[in-house]
Amino acid sequence: MRIFSPLFEIGTRLGAQVGPQDKIGGVPVGIDPALWPTCAECGATMSHLGQFVHHPDRLDLGAEGRVLTLWQCENDPGSCETYAVDSGANAAVVTDADGTADLPVLPPGPLPFIYPEVRVTRWTEGDDGVPPERVPDYFDDDVRLALDEAWFAPGGSETRFGGVPAWEQSASEGPERPWTFVGQIAGRQPMRSAPPDVAWSHPLWVATGWHLKGPNFGDDGIAYLFLDRSSDPPGACFIWQCG
Repeated sequence: MRIFSPLFEIGTRLGAQVGPQDKIGGVPVGIDPALWPTCAECGATMSHLGQFVHHPDRLDLGAEGRVLTLWQCENDPGSCETYAVDSGANAAVVTDADGTADLPVLPPGPLPFIYPEVRVTRWTEGDDGVPPERVPDYFDDDVRLALDEAWFAPGGSETRFGGVPAWEQSASEGPERPWTFVGQIAGRQPMRSAPPDVAWSHPLWVATGWHLKGPNFGDDGIAYLFLDRSSDPPGACFIWQCG
């Protein structure tokens, strides 16, 4: 299966953003501020997690100009069930970008926690080696847990689109059809450029560079993204798991 992996850069190093772009953190661009959701559990304004634009191969949202926007509640981390697809403590929506609102927007109510922004500067295409006929194996725990180690998470656990999910826990927690898996977002992003001069959102140093920690998916968790293409624009949702 084809997979698409991002190369990230700190948003402040890229200048002002005009129009929606693939990114994690920051604030959304090109949507109606009234679409910014509140948490169904506590009533707080949700934090923006990221945006990803339509691409016919990488993320098919059904039409040019569409954007997938993701949120979750960070009012009191751990109190609201942000990991669950139907808790109302997270949200995902596909919209047609508002051409009259190409600049960053803020919610109409209180300002929530804003994650530091990293934007995708390039996508690289690869293949996880999973043939299409074996994709159902990764949504059946009895089969998946019996796979050889090399086949267990062949696409890796980092942020990517396409392929099969690298589940941290049970595949049964994902939504059933007509929902289809389209990608995943890791709780920390590998950064290829030089780190900031001062601590910036608690970067984690590693041997070959550094990782930026965030969004809050538990202890280095992963969020799994799904689309329902039986409607137009497609429905969207996500869950997250941590080990």
